Amino acid sequence: MFKKIDWSQWYLFFIGVCVVEIVSVYLLWKAYPGEEMRIMGWAILILVLGIGAYSTVKASEPDEGIRQVGIVGKVVLALLGVLSLYGHSSMSRQLSTSREGYAERQKIQKDKSDAEDAAARRQIALSAARSQEMSSQAALEKEEARKLRLLAPSQREALKKNQPAGGSGVSQSQAPAGEVTFQPTPTPMTLAESTALSNLKTQAEVREEWMFFFQVVNFLQILISVLIAAAVNWVRHWDKGGIIGVPDWIERIWASGENGRQYIRQSYPEYVSRLENAGAGGLEPGKATA
Repeated sequence: MFKKIDWSQWYLFFIGVCVVEIVSVYLLWKAYPGEEMRIMGWAILILVLGIGAYSTVKASEPDEGIRQVGIVGKVVLALLGVLSLYGHSSMSRQLSTSREGYAERQKIQKDKSDAEDAAARRQIALSAARSQEMSSQAALEKEEARKLRLLAPSQREALKKNQPAGGSGVSQSQAPAGEVTFQPTPTPMTLAESTALSNLKTQAEVREEWMFFFQVVNFLQILISVLIAAAVNWVRHWDKGGIIGVPDWIERIWASGENGRQYIRQSYPEYVSRLENAGAGGLEPGKATA
């Protein structure tokens, strides 16, 4: 006959341990992609959930001592899982800040590059316009010189006398302007903002900083699972008196009444003869052995 299921134990195991642990390992895989981390995640799941299920089965007995050991152990595992989730939440916020900072730096660099490209294009256009103006001016002077050669000497002398001092007939206002350079305008940013952006950690640095935290939490989860299973087994085999060779928790259930005796007869028949031979009619209902 099957034992009665202790739903409180299994509910705590599934919700407090299984769900939290599965979510934590999934987030671990997302944060640290790679074959090594995938193998480590599966190892954590198998060890923690496997050993946790074993201790839950062993703690599902109608004895308060064994049940308390199992419940306390699962609560500790659930708290470690919540601590792992807290770590993932904090790391996610830092990764988000790092991504936003990286995008901001990329935007600033792009704006600076665009400004430099625009200034270079303006400089090229200005140089081309100046070159074209100088070519036109040279062609104009060449044409004037040709016309002067066609004039009679007396006409050339008269024309030279009428020209203003300073040379050719080209006005000074037509001389090409000096070179003008355009400097890119940087994106306005305060010193504090610039320092904050430069001090932002990369996503790889953020993950590296949190790696030790997750390693410690995962190690503690496995260690606590093993200790819980060991504690449950220790309680199950504890026989303080050592007179009749029956664990104390079985003696307590046997002494609890007829229901307890019926449970022992169905689940642990190997101890029935010892319990019945321990005294006339067995242990007194409601009493526990020392």
